[in-house]
Amino acid sequence: MQFFSTRPEGQNSTGLPVVEYQTNKTISFLKKVPGSYMKKPDMVSSRQWVEPETRIPIMKPGRIDWKRLYKVVCVLLIVFNIVLLSARFHKAGWDFKIYTAAIKVFMAGENPYLVSNLTESSVVYLPFIYPPSSLFLFYPICFLAGIVGYRILWLLLLAASFFIVRSFDRSFQPFFFATIVTTGFMASYHNFRTGNVGLIELFFFCWAFKLIYEKKYSASTIFLNLTAWLKIYPILIGALFIFVKQPLQNKKKVILILFLGFAIVFGSSLVLYPGLSVSNYKALSGKIEGQLSPADEIGGSSNPSPFLFIKETAERLFGTAQAVPVVLFLAYAGFIMWCLIRDAERLERDFTALFSIGTLAILLLLPRLKPYSLTLALIPVYFLMKDIDYGQKLRGLFIVGFLPLGLAVVYFVLRGLDLSSNWIGRQVFFLSGYRQLFSLLAAYIFLRRVRPRKVLPGSMSETARAQF
Repeated sequence: MQFFSTRPEGQNSTGLPVVEYQTNKTISFLKKVPGSYMKKPDMVSSRQWVEPETRIPIMKPGRIDWKRLYKVVCVLLIVFNIVLLSARFHKAGWDFKIYTAAIKVFMAGENPYLVSNLTESSVVYLPFIYPPSSLFLFYPICFLAGIVGYRILWLLLLAASFFIVRSFDRSFQPFFFATIVTTGFMASYHNFRTGNVGLIELFFFCWAFKLIYEKKYSASTIFLNLTAWLKIYPILIGALFIFVKQPLQNKKKVILILFLGFAIVFGSSLVLYPGLSVSNYKALSGKIEGQLSPADEIGGSSNPSPFLFIKETAERLFGTAQAVPVVLFLAYAGFIMWCLIRDAERLERDFTALFSIGTLAILLLLPRLKPYSLTLALIPVYFLMKDIDYGQKLRGLFIVGFLPLGLAVVYFVLRGLDLSSNWIGRQVFFLSGYRQLFSLLAAYIFLRRVRPRKVLPGSMSETARAQF
């Protein structure tokens, strides 16, 4: 810290500034000497020597205590999200009900991809769209005691992610990690609200990140494939291994294991359940019982993907032109890929940093982006932000925490109003629906430019972080 007050005369006989310190015993005047923090006076005088551990620097009036403010902001973010969770406590978990209904239907020997079979158990007219082989992954859910068991599972998965990261991060910051994982992008909130599998993905992704951190790249592909068992885009994130700084033979081995594991996971469905695999394909394409395909979903709060945002914005500005949104999205995707290639050049010596920033880039390119799927961005954001100073951390927390939270409040308020004659209100409502996209994009831009406060043991390499 450099918050010190000086004597009125400003300098001593050596020409160096004389610095005043407040101690728990007395006020002493000590010389600040180059090459050492403080030098003990040569003779005893009124300038009494005070041992270093008792020195407490005086903070100048008007200075901001960033550390204290950072702690207050973390607490506020957690409290605000708890308030939101409590407001949705009795209306949460419809996706969880679908999973349990699908398992029961499957165990009874019926087709879990027919919504008519699910509605008897879940009372939610939504399809089950995961591959047949993933039913074994959902099977333990049947032992949970209804929605109460789901809430317990939600807490257990968050706790498990905490202890996994703690086991390998030698400069672990528990308070900051808890804040990011529980409040970042409102991802955990949306997982609680919907009962989706995002926290299961987070659990597998933590293991994959641990192995990447330890440079066990081949083993990490196993957990990426388990994550892709639920959502396919972790395979796209795994493509970042082409940038790993290793011999070409080792790099080919990692990529081969990644896609071979993907083929085994999804090929097992065709081998074990060929009939159900056909139903799964029909459910995904919207060709069974009149269901909508995920590709037919509209954008907004339920699917804030960049492509749908560009498409809806182009329709509002240019009418129904079909070519304009495609051209704009290709230009946007080209810019993100250019940034990713630049990052790969600058961070070639630190694949953990590259994998973290690359994960955010891949998420920004997905044509379908669910709010609960942003759990995959939480661990990268934590590692990219944990070594920056408190002032920068506050900016990052505003971007990943307060920005989506504030826009969510605006969205929920405007949703209850009649905006048919209010053009500005309709535009604000439209934009607030894409709050997670804005937060993710702003976090990506911020984290590409941010510089670390210091390099700690176990954090990203000094050379790469200096280049970052």
